[in-house]
Amino acid sequence: MDANLTLSLIWEHLGVSLIPWLIIMLVGGGLGYLFATLFRHWFRGHPRSFHLIVLLPWRSISILIALVVVNTPLMVWNFGLGTLSASLAIGVALSVLFIPWITSTLLYSWLPINMLGKVFSIVRTSIILSLVLPVFLQTGVGYFIYQVSFAQDLSKMTLGYEVVGAMLLGADLLIGVIQYTLAHSRTV
Repeated sequence: MDANLTLSLIWEHLGVSLIPWLIIMLVGGGLGYLFATLFRHWFRGHPRSFHLIVLLPWRSISILIALVVVNTPLMVWNFGLGTLSASLAIGVALSVLFIPWITSTLLYSWLPINMLGKVFSIVRTSIILSLVLPVFLQTGVGYFIYQVSFAQDLSKMTLGYEVVGAMLLGADLLIGVIQYTLAHSRTV
């Protein structure tokens, strides 16, 4: 097969990626700001509960949803192969990542956390990414998922994503509990 990189493909790539990004920047940014504002008002009335937010596994849930949407043929099965399904997959993945990122970024700028909390936030995100990247690289459970995807075995594909999801949630919650415990053993 002789593939050529044409200007048409470059424009398609930019359209499929940047149009959903722009929409999600506006909609997701607005929703993230709204959620952050609501949480901030609630935390002002309940200041001791602010530290409980570190127990929320938003990283693992949002990255798992993004993984399933981008990495499975769900959009293709529903919308066909092409730019519409690609744009929708990118839009959904960006929105489930962007809304909690904006919310937490704004919350932590309004109600700052200590340095240890910031470090553990990075640790949590990096462990979640390190557990999900093998799926894209088709190794470990990712190899299993790709094999059953080709056979269109939805039950086994679901099992593979459930196993990855359990690993993500387990790691996210474990690091969250450690982060919460350390934050309460020090002045925050």
